[in-house]
Amino acid sequence: MRTAMSTPIDVAPSTTPSPPTANRGLLGAAVAIGVANALWSLFQWAELLLARQGGTPFCSLNATFDCAQVWDSPFAVAVHDVTRIPIAGWGLAWALAAVIVPLFVLIDERRLASGGAAALRFTGLAGVASVAGLGAASAAAGALCLGCIGTYALVIGWTLCAWRASSPHGFAAPVRGAMGAGAVVVVSLLGLLYPGQQTPHAQQKLALPSPATPSAASSTSNAAPAPAAPATPGPFGGPSTGDPVRDDLLTRFMATLDDQTKQTMSDLLAAYRDGKPGVLAEPRAVVLGDAKAPLRITDWTDPLCPHCAMLHEVLAEIARTVPPGLFVVEARHFPLDGACNPGVQRKSPDGTRCVGALASICMEGDPRAFEASGALFAARAQTPEAVYEALKPFRDPAKLKQCVESDAAKKKLLDDVNAAMQFNIEGTPLVLLNGREVRAVPPLLYALILTGGSWQNAAFASLPAPRPLPADGADHVGHAH
Repeated sequence: MRTAMSTPIDVAPSTTPSPPTANRGLLGAAVAIGVANALWSLFQWAELLLARQGGTPFCSLNATFDCAQVWDSPFAVAVHDVTRIPIAGWGLAWALAAVIVPLFVLIDERRLASGGAAALRFTGLAGVASVAGLGAASAAAGALCLGCIGTYALVIGWTLCAWRASSPHGFAAPVRGAMGAGAVVVVSLLGLLYPGQQTPHAQQKLALPSPATPSAASSTSNAAPAPAAPATPGPFGGPSTGDPVRDDLLTRFMATLDDQTKQTMSDLLAAYRDGKPGVLAEPRAVVLGDAKAPLRITDWTDPLCPHCAMLHEVLAEIARTVPPGLFVVEARHFPLDGACNPGVQRKSPDGTRCVGALASICMEGDPRAFEASGALFAARAQTPEAVYEALKPFRDPAKLKQCVESDAAKKKLLDDVNAAMQFNIEGTPLVLLNGREVRAVPPLLYALILTGGSWQNAAFASLPAPRPLPADGADHVGHAH
């Protein structure tokens, strides 16, 4: 008797899908981390723009924790100058690849074996190498970038997820993987090239020719000016100043500029030439130079603006290297704080910027006012108390505080703000040469001081033709307030 047990039974293969593998979870985590990194990179790029326009980014706390120093380090400057994309833009390009590559593999895990795993690993290695380079640049700058630390953590976390997800396949099909990851990064960079070009570059310290000797300066100041040289060709060619000392300094300085700097000089000279001079009120406070000098430099600054601090250093260096009596500096103030500046929306809780500006106003008339401003810029005071401490060598804190809180000082500050608004200020520093706006670019300032504010000079004959401005006529991006 045959039983049912003796009858062979064909079992159909199961059509139930296999449970998700660990790879899918890791790949999903990599996509999420990539999105977070992209958003973080965008935020840092916005903070970089804020710093370039005179504001203080969230991660600039003091001399040690200062991401602006890292963004302005030689490494970061070279990356921006050569590639036309700032460090934050490169971080965004990598983050986009960190989203696209794992998402591409997540759609079909079989791609891991055909180059997907290698693409994940190459992307991770590129990210780790990049953060290592940025970390070295941060160490060389002597500052810690808090925003960059967040990037480091996201990149390392992403790389660990991607490495684990690709572990069964390793570097299978490496050429295909490298080409795929590289193509994603290249396309991302091309898409970011335009905003990168619109991002203002960091201003570097000015390398000036050796100053004129006292005997040369005195002889030229007492003797009658030499006849001006005939006009020279070029968009900004013209007669020399007639002063041998100034002409020599300017000629030697222009010879040191590379092609890129000359092009920038030409562009900015054109903007300076085409600008309409405004009407200046009588100078209130001369902080540097001879009050009778023919060239009057009026600047509006914010006490925590890094470019304002650099402008202060540049003007001090120029004053040491050019013949005396060429220019005078009148200091005005535009604190980027809505607590005391109706032209700014954001308000700080303690009004440190306002206190710093008012304290500088209270130093007006003091022979050490310019030196005191330098001390305040260097301190990067983050509290009102730190402002008074920075200026303690120049004024008793109690007396200074009494002046800061006075109606007279506040009225002067409001006058400064209103005057800046009449010149359509878009960020600090705002610089005027005899009422005509000029970009606070060190080579440009030095050259114009030597020419007495003229955009035509024999030494400018080597400059190329200026590039046309964008359709909206703007030569920089965004507003600082």
